[in-house]
Amino acid sequence: MNHLNININYQGINVDVQFNHIWNMLSGYSGTGKTFLMQAIKLFCMKHEISCVYCDYNFLDKEIDQVKSFCKNAEVVLLDNADLYLTNELFLWLKGSGKFLIVCMKDTSKIDMEDVAEYIVSYENRHITMEAY
Repeated sequence: MNHLNININYQGINVDVQFNHIWNMLSGYSGTGKTFLMQAIKLFCMKHEISCVYCDYNFLDKEIDQVKSFCKNAEVVLLDNADLYLTNELFLWLKGSGKFLIVCMKDTSKIDMEDVAEYIVSYENRHITMEAY
């Protein structure tokens, strides 16, 4: 999988986004819809029988090997609030695994962002979109 087009109505909100790169970073201020978008993507994957894992703040106390094991068999890996648990080692492993990766985090300074597409998420008039950063 090298792209993902999401067009879904999730909880009354229209979500229309396209990921044309295998490694993707979502950024933006709190309350802009990043976590909502991640949940919509998770639902989209479930509905379209795309194997997907969703990691969030609950992975804060997990060892890197535990997270790797959790992500091992998924086509799509969603890492929400990744500032709390994502290390550069884990990020490089995910990039090397060939998985379609979508990460939400505010500070990317400790992550190797080479070849990663960055997007800003926005919510307006019951519609979630994103634009390249």
